[in-house]
This record gives sequence, structure tokens and C-alpha cells, in this order.
Amino acid sequence: MLDIQNRWLECLLAAAETGTFNKAAKRLGKSPSTVTRWIGELEDVLGYEVFDRQSNGLVVVLNERGRTLLPKAKLAVEYQSKLQQFAHSMADEEAPMQLTLSLNEYMAPTGAAEMLAELKDQWPHIQLCLMNSGALDVQQALDSGASDIALGHHTDIIYAGMGGAIVGEEDIIYVAHPGNALVEKQDIGSEQLLTQTAIIPGSRESSIEPKGYVFTHMDVLYSTDLQTTLALVAEGLGIAVMPESAARDYIKQGRVVALNMNWREFDSSIRLMLYYRLDYPYPAVIELMVQQLREWFGYRSQ
Repeated sequence: MLDIQNRWLECLLAAAETGTFNKAAKRLGKSPSTVTRWIGELEDVLGYEVFDRQSNGLVVVLNERGRTLLPKAKLAVEYQSKLQQFAHSMADEEAPMQLTLSLNEYMAPTGAAEMLAELKDQWPHIQLCLMNSGALDVQQALDSGASDIALGHHTDIIYAGMGGAIVGEEDIIYVAHPGNALVEKQDIGSEQLLTQTAIIPGSRESSIEPKGYVFTHMDVLYSTDLQTTLALVAEGLGIAVMPESAARDYIKQGRVVALNMNWREFDSSIRLMLYYRLDYPYPAVIELMVQQLREWFGYRSQ
């Protein structure tokens, strides 16, 4: 039994999709005689014809066996192409074999998917691992080696051995249960929040409270992540501040309501930063991620 050559299968696909050997030849960058010969070689190895030729021998139509073989041939050609890309990409020393990313919940799933797809397109061999360490646990994730690169809140203080690049901003909102008394208020200020319970994603140890943050003076309930925080708010246990994108579904469902804050007193956005260890040996990976994140968030560096 002779092996079926990949070039024969590529000819089969091109001829089946174009309907003529001449058009197939143009698609493949070969001469019509080469295409005719390769199809003939394929049929000789198979022991049966896959095309019904018209009178001129160039216009072709798949016969029953050809139609049955075609989808399998497509899979074989696609797999061979991916295998070649995968195998050759391992020679690229600009990227690791494995990459663990921490993308907190400030990154919408669609944005994360676009970035991961770009990484795999650039370096097909990378084994990606996606984790959510939380926006406030970036240093721990990097220091422990649990994550190679992490997305977190912007800070003016970067810990020793860490680098970072601002990649975007997220609009933030304050959310409460629909029955909360503050829902009907306008221009809500810090004094009106003091009687409320603040639900903050993260632990007491990992939470970083900005200077003058009103939650410092409130009763605080710490939760594990933004989705848990939203669920607690929906149960009427307190109010929380979070990215608008994270709360969008809960707001649409009427489970929580965005409060009408006095935005002259409160920040209306959060800057996000991509963090990495300074000794991370693959700067090209960091550069690509920074570019992708900035495009997603629409951020232009100053």
C-alpha cells in the first residue's frame, strides 16, 4: 500500500472547489499538466477515480467516491498544515513552550479570546494556561511562579523585580440591590455611603484601597471575585464598585442597579496594567500582549 501524498489531496480539494484542473492549477501555482498528473497518481494509488471528466478532460465533477473522500481529505490537509506550523514554531526562541496568564475579571471574555487567538497564531506551539488570580493578587501570582504575566490595577509603586505597562482603562460603577434606598438618590456622595456595607472582591490582606477611598470607613465584606460580589449585592448584602462590563448582565436582568454617583468626588475609571517579572526571558510575548490589550481597551500610550 502506497502512502497518499499531501500534495495529491491539496490537488483534490482545489479541483473539487474550482471545477476545473486549469483553475486548480492557478490556485496552487502549478501547471494544468501537473495537476492532471497528480490527480492521476492519486487515483492510481487509490485504485478508483474520484472525478468524472467532461469531454475535454479538464472540467471535472466529483463522483460518489470522490464526494465521500473529500471531507476526510480536507481534515488531513488542515491537520498537516497545523502540524507544520506547530513543528516549525517550536524553533522560535522568542516564545516559551508554556505560558500561564492571569487575566482578572476586568478583561471581558471576548477580549481575552482575541488576545489568546493572536498568541496561538503567532506561536502555535505555546501551551496556554489561563487563570484568574484577581486584580489585587498580581504580585503573589508572579512571585510564586503561578503566573508568568498578569493583568492588574495600575499602581505608582511597582515592586522590586517587577515591570509593567499601562494597557487600558475600564469604566467603573457602584451597584446596589434594586431595593436599596440609595437607588432613588442623585449625586450620591461619600457621606451617604457610610451607612452601607461595602462588598470588596479579594481578601483583607490583598485588598489595596486607594487614598481617600470611602470604603476604608465603611463596614466591609470581602468576597472571592467579582461574580461572587455581584451575587452578594443581588441578595441585598451591600454595595460594590466594579467595572461596568462585569456588572452588565446583572443590570440587564434587573438583579442590581447602578447608583447615580457624584463623579466629581469619585473616580469614574480604573487604569489597568500588565505586570511581568523583569527577568522574564520572552520580551516578544510581553510586547504582543501589550499591543493586543491596548487595541482591545482603545488605549493610546502617552
